[in-house]
Amino acid sequence: MSDKIVFNGPVGKIYGSTFGSVKSMVIKGGKILINGSEQVIPSDYPEITINIQGDVERLEVEQCEKIHIHGNANRVKVNCGSVDVDGNIKGDANVNCGNIHCQSIEGDASTTMGDIHKS
Repeated sequence: MSDKIVFNGPVGKIYGSTFGSVKSMVIKGGKILINGSEQVIPSDYPEITINIQGDVERLEVEQCEKIHIHGNANRVKVNCGSVDVDGNIKGDANVNCGNIHCQSIEGDASTTMGDIHKS
């Protein structure tokens, strides 16, 4: 068993479950909600890495090692972890502890402990 969770979307697998189009992903309280469907994160996975291939409507994460979106994001909210978006963030982006990297942000952007980089 790996010590890392890697989510590859919009078509991907978590613990043997395949997900098609991912519109929203919430990781909070030891659970992953994908399009409203709950997946439990085993307690022996200390590191979470999210790699989304395509656009995502909503991404809300309590804690994550790394997030990379190969597309656009509408809304991003992360408590602890850095976010790299190859495309644009079309809504708000809030990261408490970590960096935000993207092409542009059309909504509000904030980070308490980190930097915001737009190219």
